[in-house]
Amino acid sequence: KQCKQLPAWIAVGQRARYLSRSSGKYCVVDIDSVSMDKCEVKIIFAEDRKVWKGIPFSMIFSDWNPLRPLVAQNLPQEACIDL
Repeated sequence: KQCKQLPAWIAVGQRARYLSRSSGKYCVVDIDSVSMDKCEVKIIFAEDRKVWKGIPFSMIFSDWNPLRPLVAQNLPQEACIDL
């Protein structure tokens, strides 16, 4: 199974923003793992490290990508913000 190249900022150990569709807020997340076998990125929420999500590469490469680089805004390191 061939996977496209992910953006450089999506790498294990990097911090990013995740847009929650249910709350409409950006949450700070850490990229925990990148699985080339599953074509999925596992993120862990900085606010509650027991909460994680798997984001399929297909979603990352779509217009509905919920992940954004953290550096785009000066956010507190452990926060969710309203848009």
